[in-house]
Amino acid sequence: MNHLVVLGDQLTDQVGPLRTRLDGSAKFADPILIMEITGVRHEARHVQAVVLQIAALRGFAAELQGRGAPIEVIQAPTLGEALAAAHERYRPTGITLMDPAQPQDLEAIQAWSAASSTPVEVVENQLWLTTVAEWEAFKSGRKELRMEYWYRRVRSARGWLMEESAGKSEPIGGTWNLDKENRKRLAPGTDVPTPPYAAVTPLVQSVIDEVLKESSTLFGESTTLIWPTTRREALAALNAFCDDRLANFGPYEDAMSKEHEHLFHSLLSPALNLGLITPAEVCERALQTYAARSSEIPLSSIEGFIRQILGWREFMRHAYREYWREWQTDNGLNAHEELPELYWSGETKMACMSRIVKTLQRTGHVHHIERLMVLGNFALLFGVQPQQVDAWFLEAFVDALPWVVTPNVVAMSQFADLGRITSKPYICGGAYISRMGDDCKSCFYNPTESVGETACPFTTMYWEFIDRHSARFAKNPRMATQVRSWSARPAGVRKEILVRAADVRSRAKAGDL
Repeated sequence: MNHLVVLGDQLTDQVGPLRTRLDGSAKFADPILIMEITGVRHEARHVQAVVLQIAALRGFAAELQGRGAPIEVIQAPTLGEALAAAHERYRPTGITLMDPAQPQDLEAIQAWSAASSTPVEVVENQLWLTTVAEWEAFKSGRKELRMEYWYRRVRSARGWLMEESAGKSEPIGGTWNLDKENRKRLAPGTDVPTPPYAAVTPLVQSVIDEVLKESSTLFGESTTLIWPTTRREALAALNAFCDDRLANFGPYEDAMSKEHEHLFHSLLSPALNLGLITPAEVCERALQTYAARSSEIPLSSIEGFIRQILGWREFMRHAYREYWREWQTDNGLNAHEELPELYWSGETKMACMSRIVKTLQRTGHVHHIERLMVLGNFALLFGVQPQQVDAWFLEAFVDALPWVVTPNVVAMSQFADLGRITSKPYICGGAYISRMGDDCKSCFYNPTESVGETACPFTTMYWEFIDRHSARFAKNPRMATQVRSWSARPAGVRKEILVRAADVRSRAKAGDL
């Protein structure tokens, strides 16, 4: 019989071959092999991401052992070495595992299989909502892959937020995407519930101590660990989100706040990425909450939340499998600047950047608008080499894994592939940041100014970016208006902005921005 192998981001007994092994409907050789990749603690990662991954895996193994399951945790620096160690110890006739989220891991497994002459059975990864077959059917015959059309297809197939109208299945309310309704700024005095904080158990503390002893150069702090490391904690976090924050998730989805750094976001991505909870049960719990409280929960809130998981999360997973090799080198905008030091230190007079980086250091998390329209936006405007930006995002976030970070950063945020999955660069000046948040009120820089000592670097660099790439984007339907607006400005004004942009670059490189 095959041995069952469990990878470190598949910590679930709710689905997959481990579930069938535990309920007796499938047989595997003893013991069940759980792979703890020790090299993760020496990579460029946020310290909380490393602690979370190790603590969740060890807690999962201990919980299974407590239920009488035969478990062996295999520790090795890499997946290939872990498989080799397992082979040396147990001489398996074969192994079975769920399809890895990372195609690189699948390649490592296949290489080990060939070298050891050990058969490998790779089964569909049921921690995803959608299948590879669905993706293949979606992309067939399409010249462009766009999330919106993927989302409509898979949402319709599941009947989520759908209704019958004139004999046809239509989205509730007649509109698929209610994103335009989800752009409300947080008003002063708005009540924002505090999310539940996970317990720092003796196991978690022992992992923190171990990681800090071995890895002194990891990004961030270990003292504010708010993330679930067990399924019980993850379910509590899901329930708290649905009960307390789902209703206001939509309207304030894009808002930024100095006082309430996590606002109404679910904060479930780390638990989802490890397999502590499944996206199916997350979506179903949210949909049940909406059905029971539809008079108080806006349709835009539940639609926006479902779109993040069924739409973006699943789309990015499939897109990464499709294009991960290309994204390792894509640099269509010819960006070659170094990432400024302020991304690690947070030392800058730009209030939004400083706050966000320091929040990252402390918690390992900021939400999607802060990632895309502040952190990613500045790197794009500055012209940072896209793989450097990707590497920094992989280092700085507690929920960072290549399958989700790289497509969101290299393709979406940095537009380095010139449009495989998006139609335009996501850029903005200081006005958008001011409209969606409250950082600008206390900032040294003025978001409305593009020249002068107090001109907002975002506003100045926005127009410099348009100038640099005007030929490329002059015919882009979503960028042509900005190109024409830039060209219509008097030559003297354009020159003054470009001079200020050069000053911004110089100051950023010198650590004086």
